[in-house]
Amino acid sequence: MKDHSTEFPSFSLDRYRILVEEALDVIYEADDEGYFTFVNARAEEVLGYQRSELLSKKYTQFIHPDYVERTQNFYKDQFKEKKQSTYLEFPALTKSGQTIWLGQHVQLLYSGEKIRGTMAVARIITDKYLANDILKQSEEKYRSIIQNLQFGLIEVDLDERITFINDAMCEITGYSREELIGQVASKVLTDEEMRRKIAVQHSLRDQNQSSVYEAEILKKDGKKLYALISGAPSYDSLQRRIGSIGIHVDISERKEKELELQENQRFLSAINSFVTHLLDIDDIQGIAWEIAENVIEKFGFEDCVIYVWNEEKHCLEQMAAYGPKMQKGRKIKEPIQIKLGEGVVGSVAQSGQAQIIPNTSKDPRYIVDDQRRLSELSVPIKADNKVIGVIDSEHPDPNFFTQKHLDTLTTIANLAASRLKNAKAKRKQEKVEMELRDSETKLRQVIESALDAIITINEQGNILEWNPRAGEIFGWTPEEVISTSLTSNIIPSQHHKAHDAGMKRYLANGIGPVLNQRIELTAMRKGGEEFPIELTIIPIVRGGVHTFTAFIRDITMLKSTRDEMEKALSKERELNELKSRFVSMTSHEFRTPLTTIKQNVDLISFQLENQDPKAMEAFGRYFGRIDSEISRVTNLMNDILLLGKIEAGKVEIHTREINLEKLAIDAISKICTGRSDERTIHLKSIGVPRLVKLDPQLMEHMFSNLFSNALKYSPNSTKDPEVVLNFNKQSEVKISCKDYGIGIPKKDQKGLFSSFFRATNVKNIQGTGLGLSIIKEFVRLHNGTIDVNSDVNKGTEFIISLPSN
Repeated sequence: MKDHSTEFPSFSLDRYRILVEEALDVIYEADDEGYFTFVNARAEEVLGYQRSELLSKKYTQFIHPDYVERTQNFYKDQFKEKKQSTYLEFPALTKSGQTIWLGQHVQLLYSGEKIRGTMAVARIITDKYLANDILKQSEEKYRSIIQNLQFGLIEVDLDERITFINDAMCEITGYSREELIGQVASKVLTDEEMRRKIAVQHSLRDQNQSSVYEAEILKKDGKKLYALISGAPSYDSLQRRIGSIGIHVDISERKEKELELQENQRFLSAINSFVTHLLDIDDIQGIAWEIAENVIEKFGFEDCVIYVWNEEKHCLEQMAAYGPKMQKGRKIKEPIQIKLGEGVVGSVAQSGQAQIIPNTSKDPRYIVDDQRRLSELSVPIKADNKVIGVIDSEHPDPNFFTQKHLDTLTTIANLAASRLKNAKAKRKQEKVEMELRDSETKLRQVIESALDAIITINEQGNILEWNPRAGEIFGWTPEEVISTSLTSNIIPSQHHKAHDAGMKRYLANGIGPVLNQRIELTAMRKGGEEFPIELTIIPIVRGGVHTFTAFIRDITMLKSTRDEMEKALSKERELNELKSRFVSMTSHEFRTPLTTIKQNVDLISFQLENQDPKAMEAFGRYFGRIDSEISRVTNLMNDILLLGKIEAGKVEIHTREINLEKLAIDAISKICTGRSDERTIHLKSIGVPRLVKLDPQLMEHMFSNLFSNALKYSPNSTKDPEVVLNFNKQSEVKISCKDYGIGIPKKDQKGLFSSFFRATNVKNIQGTGLGLSIIKEFVRLHNGTIDVNSDVNKGTEFIISLPSN
């Protein structure tokens, strides 16, 4: 590197020297060993040495001893790495021993390519360092105060990332300082709901405003604490906002007391409102819905059902609900009934003791209604030491309900008990009164529309009541006979004495041989014509007054046809007996030759296979056809015999609890296994499967017949048949079997369940026409119903409803 000083004109060099000498900064040059080769006047002034003294010394002699090594290493690196220019701050010592701080720029000087020394410009920065030292001490004092605060403190930048956190805040939250520094404070320490709330507070910082607010803080272990936060914006030395600072005071204990006080006030308010409303409600449903809608909701429960005991059905009925089962118009979605001792609710009703179930998955009594929830609280409503209802609440989380919840529901139950008791008594009374009115109305309707003549007389034998049928039979209108003597209207003269004597005897000693029994005798019409009647007389005593009501039937036609009917019935019995003997004999006679044929076919097949296998291959298919036809005729005879037993009343039903779903699966497996077309039947269950009380043998026969028909009558369908077991109703089970086959013409559907009936579109599909008639009889034996929905070429669906209890 060239020495540029030789290139300047003399006048420029002189100007340079004047500038250097007059400069306010220390300017000096040093050789490559660090000895001064030039110093300006400012250097003499600052360091306190004469220029001649300085030119014989190294620059390191004027550096504070604590900084000598550090400074030497700094400039050695500059020489080694040939950094053209550097800047360093360090303390220097004057001749008087005073320490001053210099900020020094150093430039390398070259002679050709070789470094011959350095030129330095140094400025005194002592005042700056003193100010920084005071600031540092202030900051250390501030940090010390912060660290010793009992309150939590957090500093964040403009992105809300934590830049500082004190020990108290670490202790409050459970996090270490390393875990929080650099994290977004709101994301770590608050949940989403709380973040939305405090966003309003954070927006105030953008407006350079402070605020004080309460917030829920998330601790490291997931628990929450309540904090009172004093937030303010923070600034740099130029008064630019660089973030925010927040002081956090843990107020959890105070907040819990406040919440408890609020909860108690809310509880008292809800109870007071409940009691006030109860005064105006006197029906069971109104009381139940008042509990559900206006009380339970105020306590923050998610689900609650009110059950009321039904004496007639001897079960608990869902009367009102809050939560998922609640529908508009004060209706319950799919209400259920619970027997005494059944489930948690039934157990509470039976024992009269409230129960908290912390985890229902571990309690076998739990009944799944609309969905499974893991906590349950059940409280009885008692009046006169008798359970008349139950308040039952559930929650999806385990261990949710506490003693406080139990006390709350117990208070509500006690307040509702007397009103509910009165409402039940009122409903019972109203029901009795309504039944009495209905009974009287029905009785009057029965009398007015009865096919028999109904006549009432008093002790004197005078007519009090005369129904329309009496007028039709005897020819008298009510106006003609009311208050007149019975003997003068309908009793022939030859029976007058006997009638009068019988009346006197009964009134004297209460004995009446013809009372309360059916007798046949003759009566008289208005024109004097006598005719046979069937008579029943019932004595009635009301308030010590005796009346007699006669039920009279004209049996003129009956007597004329009775003998003929007896003959016809006798003949029908003979025909039925003959039919039964014929069916039994025919089946037996068919079974014997069929058995003989099958045995001989099997023998021929066996011998032919052993003696001439090739011939067996040729005739094998014929033997197969014979076996198939024998099986078909055998099945036909079995169906005929079974139908004969049903018609003769010889098939008995033996019910027991069975797994209907498994029975259906087994039937499908037997029918579909080994099919050449690989078709199957799809099974689906709706509701919660349970054991049902049915006859397993009859159900197996029904499934086999239904499922086989579904495959048989949909031979070319691209969709497999579907079977649905519906357990939604507690008292019944529904079975649906649907295929997508040829369907049944509307004109054929009326006779579908008749014996030997086959639809007109079955063509060459084999069948006997007995299967559906047998199924219908089996359904009838179970006191069930069977219906069919079908369209031609759209398939057929059979729907069977059976009582399951």
